[in-house]
Amino acid sequence: MSMRNPFESYQIAIPSKYSDKVKQFCKLSSSQTSPQYTPFNRQVDFWYFAFLYATKEDLQPDHLTDMSNITAASILDDYHINHIQMTYLAKNLDIESLVDSRKIFNYAVDMANAGIPHVIQLLSDDEDTPLDNLFFYLEQNLK
Repeated sequence: MSMRNPFESYQIAIPSKYSDKVKQFCKLSSSQTSPQYTPFNRQVDFWYFAFLYATKEDLQPDHLTDMSNITAASILDDYHINHIQMTYLAKNLDIESLVDSRKIFNYAVDMANAGIPHVIQLLSDDEDTPLDNLFFYLEQNLK
């Protein structure tokens, strides 16, 4: 059974200054290059990975104002929602704060904002393909 998405009325956005770079690593149509060079199927997948990266690397949330909408947050799966909420709860240690879905979602966006430039740098390392760079990071950091 699927849970209710408390973020469904919000828009997932990324910093405008990174929009073209994010698209470069996402498969936006069937004519795009192979997964080795576009390791993310959708921009929301890139966004979520940037959120995970920022969380893992303990980055500080980065609130930016010049943003580009990429999709409605209604696209988020249950595990995305649970992970975002639990990450927020672990950071704030206040279960009552879970009632404020806007505050939680803004935290997720700001964390993704913090992670995006790092993920772009990781994927842009020209010693290997973006997919191989991603796998190498995961191998090194998910032990």
